[in-house]
Amino acid sequence: MSRRALNLFVSLVLVAGVVTAWLFGALAGAAYAATVGFQKVPSNTAFVVGQLWGAGTGLIAGAVWCWWVVPGAVRSPNREVKRSGAAAGACAGLLSTILLHGGLVLAVGGFDLLVLLIGLMCGAGAGAIVGAVCGRACDRVIQRGSDTGQTGGKADHA
Repeated sequence: MSRRALNLFVSLVLVAGVVTAWLFGALAGAAYAATVGFQKVPSNTAFVVGQLWGAGTGLIAGAVWCWWVVPGAVRSPNREVKRSGAAAGACAGLLSTILLHGGLVLAVGGFDLLVLLIGLMCGAGAGAIVGAVCGRACDRVIQRGSDTGQTGGKADHA
């Protein structure tokens, strides 16, 4: 796989993480504003904090996914990455959700267990789906590199 293709792929994974967590962060911010934050902060503040903090945690989740999945996929281009990508995505989604809800608890000054539990289910599910899609895309990028004779060795990264 060429360095250019790998960099493009990693960039797309990071964007997918940011967009997904931005969306779920907005939903979590709205949920916190409606449950515990309505007395302490304006609802639009929790919503915006959810979006911004969600985007940041999504960037972290995407980076963690790439750190877990991509090196192994490059080293062993014949293994299927979709399943390991889904598992890593679920874990990265949980990490992102925990970070997101921690930030929202600090921002709104309150905690709601039900909102957190729903967030954890959504984070794991969304992470698994995005991770599986990215894993499948990683398979394709690596397969394309294998078809063109690029194996991921040091010569390909020059």
